[in-house]
Amino acid sequence: MMAVPFATPRPVLALGHKGLEADTLRNWHLLARKLATPGENVTIVTFGGSITAGYLEFKQAWKNSLEGSWVEALLAWLKASFPGVHFSTLNMARAATDVIVASTCWYQAAPQDADLILVEYSLNGCLDPSTNKQMCHSTAMPQVAGYEALLRRLIRTAPDAALMAVAMFDFRWLSVSHHGTATATMQLPNSYYSSGEELHGMIAHRYGAPTASIRGSLYDLMYNDAAAQQLLGATRATLLADGLHPTAAGFVVYGDVVAYSVTPHTRCTARITITTNTATGGDEFFVTGAAVVPFSRAVPHNAVDTVEMAGGRALGGQLPFSWP
Repeated sequence: MMAVPFATPRPVLALGHKGLEADTLRNWHLLARKLATPGENVTIVTFGGSITAGYLEFKQAWKNSLEGSWVEALLAWLKASFPGVHFSTLNMARAATDVIVASTCWYQAAPQDADLILVEYSLNGCLDPSTNKQMCHSTAMPQVAGYEALLRRLIRTAPDAALMAVAMFDFRWLSVSHHGTATATMQLPNSYYSSGEELHGMIAHRYGAPTASIRGSLYDLMYNDAAAQQLLGATRATLLADGLHPTAAGFVVYGDVVAYSVTPHTRCTARITITTNTATGGDEFFVTGAAVVPFSRAVPHNAVDTVEMAGGRALGGQLPFSWP
């Protein structure tokens, strides 16, 4: 892995990283192994709304920019970080849609050999813009149930894929009437909890998927131009086209947030080659990677719907590898 710097300061990115311990991650050891192997092919699949799909109606977003969304920014960072690996992407995101359609139809288009699947639905379908009413506040809500259904179906469709949740946020200002007046209003930041991130993050955690949180990294900066200019070298108007959709510069920052959350789960891997030295009778080995973790054999997949939980744990099904 090449040490490719981020355009966004690392302390800002760290605020959006909601990672998991290595023993709880689903298939990230497989992804790390492929990223550490020159010549490997890595397939990335993304699901989400317009922020992930990219959008063409906001023409200013594409001036002097890459044609796409944060997905292309993430891909550019991955290619620079792993120059010997070949990457391909399949963007299944669709504008102005929530997770329910993806969980019932689009998941089937994810290839069985996908290596990394990123799911972004904490914005679309989780807020009623006419009433500002939260629509992902309960596990009984269809949008929350659909989010879990999508993850479960993707696990069955692409059983070797590493999963990651990507939580977007609506940074628009809210117009609120002053108490006791009918006409005077004041502008307030959108509420921190106006997102499906909490419940979606809980579900992602359940299935071994870390979360990259745009809200965590940028909430305090998007409503404070002085701080944003100091830390990011840009203001809200430079990063957002309409308070919701990023500009080209904003997509670079968003891509950095996601890439930062990918990094910790892929850099601690190693390839070990052991040969016997016939002259000395001993073994010699060399290591390519950052860390060595011994394991005896590969672990079979721990099926989502397995009933025999004790047997699964006995086989090490909750771990990325089986210990000697």
